[in-house]
Amino acid sequence: QWPCLDGSFEEISDNTPKEQLAASTRGAENAGGEAITADVVEKPQVGTKFLHAHLRAEEVENRAPFTPVDHEGPVEMPDEEYPFQLTTGRRLAFHNTGTMTQDYKKVKDNEELLEICEEDAQRLGIEDGDFVSVGSRRGTVPSVKARVTDRVRSGLVFLGYSFPDQVPTNVLTINAVDPLSGTAELKACAVKIERAA
Repeated sequence: QWPCLDGSFEEISDNTPKEQLAASTRGAENAGGEAITADVVEKPQVGTKFLHAHLRAEEVENRAPFTPVDHEGPVEMPDEEYPFQLTTGRRLAFHNTGTMTQDYKKVKDNEELLEICEEDAQRLGIEDGDFVSVGSRRGTVPSVKARVTDRVRSGLVFLGYSFPDQVPTNVLTINAVDPLSGTAELKACAVKIERAA
């Protein structure tokens, strides 16, 4: 416990790296003591362009450890039979399966959509809202609505996994695992896309 609020903020400021701005108690005074908010000190302090810059100036043995690694591409790359790379992920409004938000009417896109760029869609004769089938070497999603968008580049398509009852995206993904981290490679696999029958 500090005898006054100013003392606590002084201690915090004394122990904060110089690259970060210190806090003041002005917010607490303005709030009449009912709420504590920290304001940034108005006068600029001497600092650096990036956090922990002092580590660059010190001897090598005092620097933070950093080990660069060589990039390794996906296990499965697109080819003639499966010319697109599929990447998967969650939708902004849905955390994983959407159990907390999927029933709200305000939430848009209550269905899974295959995102494809305009150039690829035109080449395949697909228009926005058409139903397509997506296939990989492991399985097929027989019908999903296409969304023509500029959010993906040519050769790449996106399919979320928030609606597994509608669109079982994971039947497409590859069963590969990073040997060091054990992380599944769910972000890249080769697929083909056709208009749904």
